[in-house]
Amino acid sequence: MRARTATGRLRTPAEFRAVYAGGQRRTSRSFVVFILPSDGPVTRFGLTTPKKLGKAHERNRIRRRVREILGRDSGAPGPVVDIVINPRRSVLTRDFEELGAELWGLLRAAM
Repeated sequence: MRARTATGRLRTPAEFRAVYAGGQRRTSRSFVVFILPSDGPVTRFGLTTPKKLGKAHERNRIRRRVREILGRDSGAPGPVVDIVINPRRSVLTRDFEELGAELWGLLRAAM
C-alpha cells in the first residue's frame, strides 16, 4: 500500500468551476493546467478525461499515468493551491519521463 501525501482531490463540479473561472491557465504540448491559490490546508488536484480523449481503456491509462506523475516526489513544497489538469491525447504516446518533467514544469511555473 502506498503512503498518502499531503494532497487532496477536487470532487464537486462547483470546485472545478471555481478553479476554471478564477485560476491561472498554463498550456503545454500534453496538458492544460488551471491553478488557483487556496485557503485550504492542503493542495488539491482535479483531473478531467473527457470522451474525446478516446475509449474508456485509453482514458483510464491517461488517468493512471497522470496520477503516477503526481504521486512521485515533487521536490520542495510550494504554496497551497487548487489545480485542475486537462490532459491531451498525446499523453498516451509520449515518454513517461518527458511527461513528468513537462507537467511539473508547468506546475512550478504557475506557482
